[in-house]
Amino acid sequence: MLETIFFPNNAIHDGGVIIKGDRISYAACIFPLTQRQDLNKSLGTRHRAAIGLSEETDAVIVVVSEETGAISHAYKGQLVRGVTLEELRAFLTSVLVVPARSRNWIGWLRSWVNRRLKPSSVLIAKGDSSTTTTTEVAK
Repeated sequence: MLETIFFPNNAIHDGGVIIKGDRISYAACIFPLTQRQDLNKSLGTRHRAAIGLSEETDAVIVVVSEETGAISHAYKGQLVRGVTLEELRAFLTSVLVVPARSRNWIGWLRSWVNRRLKPSSVLIAKGDSSTTTTTEVAK
């Protein structure tokens, strides 16, 4: 389907595609361009839109150069150009795939403690093994 959408003479060839889950939600979308001035002047509109969209949303953007076919990805305002298929797969897996929960009791205990602590908190334990008290302190 994507190859059909991006076929050069197709009416919806220009713009981008939004994919949610395993479905194409929208095609021929115009995305916001980055306002950064420090980018290479040879960077085209497609790549500037990828950076802009990743600056304004939590989307993961994959870009294929129309001229060279080179693959790039943008995430959180950072563009990585010229990645291989294996590198793209590894990046997408690291961002989109939630690791399976550990089934052993140590892993369960770590996740239980992490869920109960606020981000950027420290847990302080006081006392001996029979009278231990814990205090949560913000960093």
